[in-house]
Amino acid sequence: MEGKVPFVLSGDPVESVKELQKRHIRAVSLANNHSMDYGEDGLRDTLEAFRKGGIHTLGDGLDAAEAEAPLTLSAGGRKVIFLAAYWHLPSRHECGYYAMPGKGGAACIWEGFYAGITRLREVNQEAIIIVLPHWGRDYVAPLPVMRGIAEQIIAAGADMIIGHGSHTISPVEYQRGKPVIYSLGNFVFNSNGADFMRKNSLVYGFVCRLLLGAKGVALRLYPIYTYNPKTFWQPHPASAEQCSEIAAFLRKGGLDSAVEKDELGHFFPVPL
Repeated sequence: MEGKVPFVLSGDPVESVKELQKRHIRAVSLANNHSMDYGEDGLRDTLEAFRKGGIHTLGDGLDAAEAEAPLTLSAGGRKVIFLAAYWHLPSRHECGYYAMPGKGGAACIWEGFYAGITRLREVNQEAIIIVLPHWGRDYVAPLPVMRGIAEQIIAAGADMIIGHGSHTISPVEYQRGKPVIYSLGNFVFNSNGADFMRKNSLVYGFVCRLLLGAKGVALRLYPIYTYNPKTFWQPHPASAEQCSEIAAFLRKGGLDSAVEKDELGHFFPVPL
């Protein structure tokens, strides 16, 4: 990986899982650019820690079938299917980051991934299919190639895309009438904040909430302030003034939603 992977990250599998359990996290997507930093042995330890902790994983596995397996839930009388995958980068492919038959790694966004979405749609006509891609360049706007990937994901049968990876929020766009959230930004992340300033990126993230019930389906984005030098690594809900800045940013991207408020705080509704 030398010269190809600039940062190699790790964490305590036992303590990390305990913290997630305390916060009632029941499932996590592992498809990202660090899940294979310690090879298949590290991935195996990670998967085992989550399994013992009763937390479902998707997007990574000990072979391609496991990595690409969907998470299916039922809520509000609807079936919801989640898929997670990491976009293809030649440098990560050379380092063995992607799952293959008989080899562990992350699910890869490629032709076979699109075909898998289509197969799911064919046998789940009424389900809501949500794809969670890890993609993008750090602290910059969505790249043209991402729009092409989004088009193929939606064309394959997905109902929405909720992406992450660029460390900053991105515009919300629509492909064939379906919402594409290119990046939720950071939640809890250990950067010193310098990249926000260097690349002139917004210092916010989104917490995404999907509501399913008798009245239908609703998608809400709750803005949070994530600039660690100010928050001391404890993100908090964005203020009304900060929401105005975020609203102006979203309008430039085509999402003209007024800020609303519920029991959790300010949010931006995403029309479905």
